[in-house]
Amino acid sequence: MNKYIIFFILAISFSNGIVIAQNKEIGVDIGYGISDIIYKIEPSNYFQIGLNYYLHPQKAPFTIKTGLTYNFKGNKNINFNYLKVPIGLDIIFGKKLNFILGGGFFVNYLVWYKGAENVFNFEESKSRLQLVGEANIGFAYQISEKIKVCLMCQMNHDITKMYEEDCACPVLCPKEVKVVDGFCKLGVKYCINKK
Repeated sequence: MNKYIIFFILAISFSNGIVIAQNKEIGVDIGYGISDIIYKIEPSNYFQIGLNYYLHPQKAPFTIKTGLTYNFKGNKNINFNYLKVPIGLDIIFGKKLNFILGGGFFVNYLVWYKGAENVFNFEESKSRLQLVGEANIGFAYQISEKIKVCLMCQMNHDITKMYEEDCACPVLCPKEVKVVDGFCKLGVKYCINKK
């Protein structure tokens, strides 16, 4: 876990230290999809809403991204509510219409849950704090000098455990439960330093 924290600190230092001329954008997005907690506990929806911050070095083909996102996984019987802080990199192709390919990591914090008390061993072994990897692909369209709209598909994959199962056959049910989420999101970005 310490090596991931060092990675985050170095990435932030890089973005603030040597990138001098840059465009800064803020954004909001909303996403919906599924979580493979379906196979671990019960069928599950995935929903997220996020506030984002982007640093785009001028003439560079990439954007450094971070922000704060709320996400929900679950259904009416069982659900998990997280806050996450991402840090990642998007590679951008095109001028007015952008093709975007990216990835990164985020820290997930479990703020509240319901129904999981009945899942065997969840209470004893749950991780409130998780490290998760993400990959995304999609498009953005520049509708004015300052505003872009984006449509992205994203996949999140737990790097650290959600909780541990106590299972007699580790091949059929691995001890550490890790979840994959897949979803699409619609967003708007606003450039805050272009005149």
